[in-house]
Amino acid sequence: MALKLYNLRDVVVVYNGIPIAGFGANGALKVEFDEQTFTKTMGVDGEATRNATNNTGGKITLTLMNTSDTNDLLNLSLIIDELTGIGLGVLFIQDTGGRTLYTSAEAGIAGNPATTFGKETDSREWIIDCATLIAF
Repeated sequence: MALKLYNLRDVVVVYNGIPIAGFGANGALKVEFDEQTFTKTMGVDGEATRNATNNTGGKITLTLMNTSDTNDLLNLSLIIDELTGIGLGVLFIQDTGGRTLYTSAEAGIAGNPATTFGKETDSREWIIDCATLIAF
């Protein structure tokens, strides 16, 4: 069995043409789906039914350092969306050193992240909502 290597630098994240960089020290990104693909309903007699949820949506949480230049670009993208309503873009995440790939053709920033100021630099969590999130 070969020893595998993981390196966050091998993970490419691009949203709406913006390459994402400057990830936070306590995390980088999180991928979540809105629902499971299938649910199960059990009848009183023990018969089970498998239900397709038909919900392929999800969200991506990007954790960036307060000092990351990417914050400015994401903020500008959000402002343009707020003013024009045309802020949806393509999201692409790929681990080039592995096999992981996520993509969404209709993704949009949910809103402004919370900001904390203190003794040391903190991070900002940007949430990107995806109408359809495809995973491989």
